[in-house]
Amino acid sequence: MSKMSILLIGVMLFGVAGIARADSVLLDFEDLTPSNTYDCNSTTPAPDTFTTSGTLTTASGPSKAKVTITVGQFYQGTLGSGKWTDKGVLTVETGGMAGGTGKELHTNNVNFAVKYAGGVELSKFSFNFGEYGGNLNLGINGHFETLENFDQAPVIPFPGVVVSVTGPGATGQGTGTIEVSGAIDEHDYLLGGVTHKANVVVGGGQELWIDNVEAEGAPGVFAPSKIPTVSEWGLIVMALLLMSAGVIVIVRRRPRVAA
Repeated sequence: MSKMSILLIGVMLFGVAGIARADSVLLDFEDLTPSNTYDCNSTTPAPDTFTTSGTLTTASGPSKAKVTITVGQFYQGTLGSGKWTDKGVLTVETGGMAGGTGKELHTNNVNFAVKYAGGVELSKFSFNFGEYGGNLNLGINGHFETLENFDQAPVIPFPGVVVSVTGPGATGQGTGTIEVSGAIDEHDYLLGGVTHKANVVVGGGQELWIDNVEAEGAPGVFAPSKIPTVSEWGLIVMALLLMSAGVIVIVRRRPRVAA
């Protein structure tokens, strides 16, 4: 194999690796103040909103990204036979109830709606949880459900995604991890009569803790790229062109057979 062919193959493999790479934002809530509380009480003009600084990981290295969280009303019981409550509260705690370290969020009869800047489309969303009682709320791609335990989530027809749940907390009374894979878009969620724009909505009744919320998306979706980039289709076209050039080089170098 010629040096030119090896070079072309290497460039094509690099292009394929670039297609597979995604940017990610990890929220571990370490920038929040312990014991701070946020609520959705209807006597206030609007639900509490706060920002948290996540670790943005890209091909050019780590940086920071701000993510907005709004606190919404929680639905107690089964949809259609339960009720909304605005008496809950979200608290920043440090007890390790979600199975992580440092700070975490305790959702006591509230939902929190996670919104990334610019209405981005995610390709993956995951979080660690500790679930010890009460029902749960989960909203993905505009579809909102109430659950008894997180192990029910994989069989719910959330549009365009696959949901997986691991850990003993899947059936309650323990910790676990939820991972959502697919195209996850921003939608409007009507929580107790108040609209929240979010990529994902999640909350629990009394005994749910959440930590290490991580989202993935195409390169550049969470923040403007500082260096010129090529789109995924551009990389595919480039790879095809390089492959064609490689074939031409190999054919031209093939020795002719004398007649």
